[in-house]
Amino acid sequence: MEDDPDLFLAPCSREHKETTIKYFRDTVLEGIDPAQYQEVADLGYEGRTPVWGVVSSKKSTWEQMDEGDVVLYYTKAGEYTHCATVSGKLADERIARHIWEPYDEGRTVDDIEEPWTYMFFLRNVQEVDIPAEVVHGTLGYEMEYPLGFMRPSDTAHSTLRGEYNNVESFLTEQGYAYRRELETVDSGDQVEEFSPSSLRDRSGSSVGTIEDNPQSIESTINPAETERKKREHETILDFIEERLTAAGFHTGETSRSDLIAIGKGEVVLAEGKTIHEDNEKTQIRSALGQLLEYRYQDIRVNESLDGEPLLFLVLSQRPSDYYAAFLRDLQSDGIYTCWIEDKEIRGFSEFADVFESLI
Repeated sequence: MEDDPDLFLAPCSREHKETTIKYFRDTVLEGIDPAQYQEVADLGYEGRTPVWGVVSSKKSTWEQMDEGDVVLYYTKAGEYTHCATVSGKLADERIARHIWEPYDEGRTVDDIEEPWTYMFFLRNVQEVDIPAEVVHGTLGYEMEYPLGFMRPSDTAHSTLRGEYNNVESFLTEQGYAYRRELETVDSGDQVEEFSPSSLRDRSGSSVGTIEDNPQSIESTINPAETERKKREHETILDFIEERLTAAGFHTGETSRSDLIAIGKGEVVLAEGKTIHEDNEKTQIRSALGQLLEYRYQDIRVNESLDGEPLLFLVLSQRPSDYYAAFLRDLQSDGIYTCWIEDKEIRGFSEFADVFESLI
């Protein structure tokens, strides 16, 4: 695939196929749990993972799809309502049957019991509002709606690129915050190689201010951005990412790490966790293990990144007294804990001192 992604169109009509839109909500907007499917976990997926699939008649179209390509979902009359980036593919009939039970509702297929074997996984699923006539007209098509899952022809892609230069520019103008590959970042006086990573577009987000109290750092998230993400895990990291981005850091993510920020001669590695009374122990233990493993995989093994990273554990709420004492003790080992409370970043004084020095 060229640097510029290709575009795929996926009809998912809510007017005539109630089960289709239910599956879309369940597996694209909510995602599946890779822990239930060893083959999916073996691909490196963790946490809720968006996925969609097509039947054998669309196999040739599926085969043209590469990581980084973009899918537009047509879920209501005259409008593409969601956009997502492809992160991987898998053909597995058993898993497909478990995820989506075949149904009728007027589906135009030879075998109504055929599963959606040819699956593709997604990231950066966002709600958009793009009139179908804009998409189709830009591609040079006169159709009212997509006639099945499709990759527009090479000629159609050329027509789009002739007007917008590339697919990314077209999507950006339509409101999709496309996450590009981050190949190089400037950290201090040198440019360092950093791959794989994808840059998070924070356009439209407002930046908060630091209060006089060093343990309380206010940050305001753009409501539309928060609504699109729909995941508290992502949202809590946005508070940290926005502040670092505003301070001049280059922020990105890898297939493992939630957030890596590079700038001012420092590298920050952050892991976010949503916690509550019933899962606090499991989530905190998991996060600490991930921080140490990802420090090795994404930082120490990467010879272009010098020095030890600052490790940030970002929680959705203040930990219990027991874990607060435990996590505070870990700050002497370079693991700093903060949490989000009333749209503010709060943490122990040690974290506040370190974070203020960065921003």
